Parts: sequence; C-alpha cells; structure tokens
Amino acid sequence: MHFADDNIAKPNTMTQTRVRLWNVDEYHRMLETGIITADERVELINGQVIPMSAKNPPMQQQRCVRLIISSVR
Repeated sequence: MHFADDNIAKPNTMTQTRVRLWNVDEYHRMLETGIITADERVELINGQVIPMSAKNPPMQQQRCVRLIISSVR
C-alpha cells in the first residue's frame, strides 16, 4: 500500500546539515566589508561566528553564579 505522505520526514529521521566554517582571514574580511559590525560583539571560535556573552551580566545571573560557586566550596 502506498500513501501520498510516504515522503514526509518522520519524527525519528535525522537531517544532516552542512555547516560552513570560516577562517580568520574571512572573518576579518567580514569586518572590513561591514558584514559584521564592530558593535555586534561576536567572536570566531573553531570556525564559527559566535555571539559574545554580555560584559555585565544581569544581577539575577550574578546571584545565581555566586550561589553555584558557594555550594561547590
């Protein structure tokens, strides 16, 4: 028996995605040409352009970190 929806991806089916990794020269060219701006706060890590974490995390996050550190001690 053949149904029209046989070609629809099943929930357990894995889809592979190819990821384009960047090198340092390409990253610098993206900055020079304005693809990435200086105020975007991103960095190149293992070929991927990753958003940097905030300079000053919110107070709630700081409290959470302190609680974790104090519970480990």
